[in-house]
Amino acid sequence: MKKAIENAQHESRRASSTSSHNHDTLKVKAAPQGSLAEGLEKAAARICKHMNEDHGDSILAYAHFYAKLPTAVSAQMTGLTVTGFELDVRMADGTIKSKVLVPYDPPLESAPQVRKVAVSMHFAAYNGLGFRYKLAKGFYSGAAYQAWTHMPQRVRTAAIVVLGGALSITAAYIVKRIK
Repeated sequence: MKKAIENAQHESRRASSTSSHNHDTLKVKAAPQGSLAEGLEKAAARICKHMNEDHGDSILAYAHFYAKLPTAVSAQMTGLTVTGFELDVRMADGTIKSKVLVPYDPPLESAPQVRKVAVSMHFAAYNGLGFRYKLAKGFYSGAAYQAWTHMPQRVRTAAIVVLGGALSITAAYIVKRIK
């Protein structure tokens, strides 16, 4: 109720304002390229380190799907530009393709969007590469691990209790059938 009153008061002040300022234009706008480049430059080393250490599977999927390099065997993120991720990609024949540009999908408007875009691209790449690729690259086991580790403790405890109960019932049934 209090929030509804505050929203109504805000709308009232906005409507009665003599300013010609259009609040709809306050929605996220594309940042000037300079500020986007500066933000990416500041964060690039940290982002590349994190991606290379924790999300190598995503980087390789980017190379396979977005860069159309199906014979890539490994990939490292080496930089970020205003248009995309830069990768060094090792091919099956041992050659390395340097500074392979993987465009952001969707394009970035601000540096803080990198994480959201990287996650979105991860799922788009895996989905685009299909079920067999997901299975071969451990997508499902990784997803299960992420779900388990991000699950609240009380939910995990309940799951263990339910699974334990189900195993007990199954074991009792098997023992009964054997006798």
